[in-house]
Amino acid sequence: MKKSDQFLQLAQMIGLPTNATDDRLAQQAKDDFGVQRDHIQALMDSANWLVSRPQVEVFPLLNQLGNLVVEWQPVGYESVCYKSQEFEPRFFGRYETSRALGPQYGHRPVSELMYFKEPVAYLRRSGVNSAASFALICGIQARFEELRSEISRSLSVVCESRISAVLRGDEAWIEVSDAT
Repeated sequence: MKKSDQFLQLAQMIGLPTNATDDRLAQQAKDDFGVQRDHIQALMDSANWLVSRPQVEVFPLLNQLGNLVVEWQPVGYESVCYKSQEFEPRFFGRYETSRALGPQYGHRPVSELMYFKEPVAYLRRSGVNSAASFALICGIQARFEELRSEISRSLSVVCESRISAVLRGDEAWIEVSDAT
């Protein structure tokens, strides 16, 4: 059993919300914490590579809407006029197109490996006790680490950021920071 599954079970035992309004939070956690399995399979499919072990950056972020997003990009992608030397051109073109369009038209970008909608906002609105909130956030943190480890088996992963579960008093939240 994955560590993230253990945290989910703990959160459920303590008291994750079960009413219809807050069910989306629990459903996302039950649905592999928002991991985009098709995108991971495409990234890890060696038919999409030009080298034996492509280098990718994996990074989490909390966007302006409070959503947790974990994305990947080829190492060096931010440089001007980047042309992938490590990924098959059609796959890389699909990557660039979906990233440019973003999550419009009901499709998550191929660059997105994990998407968890408003985890902290839901927890605050739902009145979930701090222990269940913290267990769920620990599950999200654990799932990110599991995801990074899974991808590292096939690709060379650079990840300088981390997700941390924070508990202070009766509030729990997620922090994304650079590893130091």
